[in-house]
Amino acid sequence: MKIAVLNGSPKGNELSVTIRYLFYIQEKFPEHEFVYFEIAKKIKILERFAGETEGEFSRVIEGIRNCDAVIWSFPVYFLAVPGQLKRFIELIFEHRAEHAFAGKYATSISTSAHYFDQLAHNYIQAVCEDLKAIYMEGFSAEAYDLMEENQQRNLCLFTENFFRSVSVRSPVARKYDPLVHRPFLYEPDATTAGTKSNTKKITVLSDHLPGTNLEKMVLRFQACSRFDVEIINLHEIDIKSGCLGCIECTAEGMCVYKDQVRNIYMEKLLQSAAIVYAGEIRDRYLSALWKLFFDRSFFLGHRNIFGGKHTALLISGPLRQNPNLREILESYLLTARMNIAGLVTDEYDSSELISGLINNLAESLDWACENSFEKPITFPGYAGHLLFRDFTYKNSYIFREDHQFYSKNGLYDYPQYNRSIRKIRQSFERMFKNPAFMKKTRKNLKQNMVRPFQRLFKKDHSG
Repeated sequence: MKIAVLNGSPKGNELSVTIRYLFYIQEKFPEHEFVYFEIAKKIKILERFAGETEGEFSRVIEGIRNCDAVIWSFPVYFLAVPGQLKRFIELIFEHRAEHAFAGKYATSISTSAHYFDQLAHNYIQAVCEDLKAIYMEGFSAEAYDLMEENQQRNLCLFTENFFRSVSVRSPVARKYDPLVHRPFLYEPDATTAGTKSNTKKITVLSDHLPGTNLEKMVLRFQACSRFDVEIINLHEIDIKSGCLGCIECTAEGMCVYKDQVRNIYMEKLLQSAAIVYAGEIRDRYLSALWKLFFDRSFFLGHRNIFGGKHTALLISGPLRQNPNLREILESYLLTARMNIAGLVTDEYDSSELISGLINNLAESLDWACENSFEKPITFPGYAGHLLFRDFTYKNSYIFREDHQFYSKNGLYDYPQYNRSIRKIRQSFERMFKNPAFMKKTRKNLKQNMVRPFQRLFKKDHSG
């Protein structure tokens, strides 16, 4: 059996951690032939010659077509695949190369810190199903799981099952329906911008093109907001390339690229009262340009410097059919502990309704900024913090900038180091050793849970 391995790591075969998992599989299953394609590392070459019948892109597509199965290999970058691999997926659809994947079995192998890694695999599965490939659940590993004997065994079992399914053509359930694009031309009514207040500044980040629904949505929002709104179009800024995974930024928080990305994050966005993210759906994500911009924020490490900032989203495209993308976007913002004022799409057959939703979004965001409203932290915010807290502590010798930030801001909040928690816990442990005390406490547990709230009320609400 011939297996196409699509390497989505910008570091290529030589330095990729993830591809070591494939090398291990190759040694354990020598009866199969593995053909490696360095997708992310060579994306600029693939893009440059994508329109040529004899170009590098065509050779990759032909190589995939001649294989029996496909394995996508990638590190998880910001809840999805690296931007370079995302661009390759766009090229497949742009140049009608879906035929290379149709009917083939496919799966994915990733490495990460398990930060929403399931969303990255969901994305690849949805893409594979759109390509009419037969996708089998992937293998998501922590970077150095392969060094553990039990994980080596699990990887071999996973691979064995995949190869067996390919050989016998096992039926596999589809997870996602095909996307149905219902193009509706949004034509907003004329609106006159009111008097703008310069007390707050809102920044809109967008990748809109002239005349598109997204551009009209962005301009509508700008006109409706009571505050000054600056629009930054990602097509118009200097972004040299995507994140290389070189981690050279971890010591001092400086990216190796000298372009406008750091300036936008650290000056434009950080100094804004609110940030609006605006994008158009391409395949099962936003554009590769958006993904590249998200990936480049890695120089910020695992520091939630935007915590408490207000945000909103404007999305053009079938988002309601794409729940995984919505979860990616919301989880990204909630983990950063940003306050999401709302989200508006153009998935309606009424320009009046879309305009009304944008008007309300602008008003809601203005109100949140004026009143410094903060939503309660939900699971992504708590879980993301705990994951990054432990990851940063264990890797503080590498992520030095993160370590200093966590130390300075008291983010190493392990409960066992909190004196008050330890004191209360030890006290109750001693008391609960008394059977009579334990029985009485359990009997009155429900009443004791609500008793502290009584001091907040003037009346007795006990009923």
